[in-house]
Amino acid sequence: MTKPHVPDFSSKRSSIAYRLRRSRTQTGMTGQELANKLGVHPTSLSKMEHGDQAIPAELLADWCCVLEISVSTILYPEGTDRAHEEEALFYMRILSELNQDHRTLVLKHLEMVYKHEKREILALT
Repeated sequence: MTKPHVPDFSSKRSSIAYRLRRSRTQTGMTGQELANKLGVHPTSLSKMEHGDQAIPAELLADWCCVLEISVSTILYPEGTDRAHEEEALFYMRILSELNQDHRTLVLKHLEMVYKHEKREILALT
């Protein structure tokens, strides 16, 4: 009789907690400041950031909004196709909210950066 596979939720929780904590510290925001913005007790926030307490989905969405990051960057580690797909969708939504002039400006800038990077890669070969 084979034992069914049971996902290691505590490991996933710790990974998500680590990415949230790292994202917060990269912004320079303190735990107290984030707790105030989210309306949670600082002790609860600390427990969530250390993987000792589950994070409700609604809170995760608000948390990412406050840190100005997409939920996919927290749920899916860098390097996974899903993370890049979700990130692309996130930026597409942002682009769709811009007025036409600003959208055109952003897209032209993106094209310029892409061409520059492509030239650098060709120069290395």
